[in-house]
Amino acid sequence: MGKFRSSVRIVMTASLVCAHPIAPARADTQLPAPYVSRALDAVLMPIDGKVRRAFNLSPKADGVYVVSVQPGGVAAKNDIRPGDVISRVKGKDVVKPIDLDTAVYYWIKHGTTDFVFDGYRGQTIYHPRSSITLALFDAAIDLATIATWGSVSYSGFSYSSYYSEYSVSITESYSSSETTIETTASSESYSSEAVSASEETTSFEQEEASEKVESEESAESEEAEQQAQSDDHDDKDDGDKDDDKDDGDKDDDGGDDKPDDGGDNDGDGGGDEGDGGSPDAYR
Repeated sequence: MGKFRSSVRIVMTASLVCAHPIAPARADTQLPAPYVSRALDAVLMPIDGKVRRAFNLSPKADGVYVVSVQPGGVAAKNDIRPGDVISRVKGKDVVKPIDLDTAVYYWIKHGTTDFVFDGYRGQTIYHPRSSITLALFDAAIDLATIATWGSVSYSGFSYSSYYSEYSVSITESYSSSETTIETTASSESYSSEAVSASEETTSFEQEEASEKVESEESAESEEAEQQAQSDDHDDKDDGDKDDDKDDGDKDDDGGDDKPDDGGDNDGDGGGDEGDGGSPDAYR
């Protein structure tokens, strides 16, 4: 990351700083300072009570709030949108925005480039997947363009005012985050925590996958059993119909015998059935 420091384009002049003084006169100043994520090419905001109220988030929402995303950046290409909440990455809780970058950087340095984030979109849990290489992570972000990025649109919140409010701190935090990320991710204590969190997540995902397979197999077995019962019921109905048909044949035979007997009893002495049934027999 040392080479990256010299390549960062920070287009901030003294006149720009003077043009946007920090004036705590608006409601926006009550919100936490933004952070530019190297991993996602997005502006993130730590979630606290003020953020939950300002953006009508769930009281249980935690992690970071996606304020804006760079067009064509990592977040934009992986369906991470302004207004999303990200709470974990590879099982590691995200409390501050820099926690997300640190976790991603740590795993990139250990050969992982595919990431699944845990988060929310509105009231729906979702898990956006992202492919983040070291080259993408180290790519320079032109801070002068952040004011034009696609941002969250919410009643009472002005992204342009929010950006202007914190334009200086955005520059400072972006410059200092590089060293902080590298130092934290290189420590043994962080490595131990990251590996432990990842193993727990992997174990949980395996259990979920196993339960899903068992559930699908149970559903298939139940469906097969229901189909078998349905087939047995159909066979029984067919058998009843055959029995009814046989009974009908017997009834027909009985009906044929009765007129024959009547013909014989009329005293024709076994004469032809035609004679027994003729009008002359009843004269």
